[in-house]
Amino acid sequence: MADSLATLIKLAAHKVEGKQQQLAQVEQGILAVFDQQQALDRQIKDGFAAATNDGSNPMLFEQAENFARRAKSDKERLALEEQALTMVRDQMLAELRALFAEQKRYEILHENQQRKDKKRKDKKQQDQLDEVANMRVARTRQG
Repeated sequence: MADSLATLIKLAAHKVEGKQQQLAQVEQGILAVFDQQQALDRQIKDGFAAATNDGSNPMLFEQAENFARRAKSDKERLALEEQALTMVRDQMLAELRALFAEQKRYEILHENQQRKDKKRKDKKQQDQLDEVANMRVARTRQG
């Protein structure tokens, strides 16, 4: 049974590692979306800054407004993507907690089994020592 528990522990640890790697990829996706949102905000700000610095060219301001409108839909799309990734991350965290709990259960069972085996082995050794001691006592009484 100890060997099967050790195998289950290894399998559970492998599952935990796999889920952690998947979670890291989702986290990277969330950060990438955040970076894209920040880049859009900077582009909008830079566009309006350039348009207001060159007040003699109303076309620049109009281009900045047009870009800001297009960027708004991109930001909305990115916000939805971030929301979806966050939901996936939350689900993966729940799965990771369950996998980790399963791994810990197997580890505790394995430790308990090892303790029982050691106790059984120690008792067997003690019984053998008691038997040898009883045999010596019996010999000394006979002789």
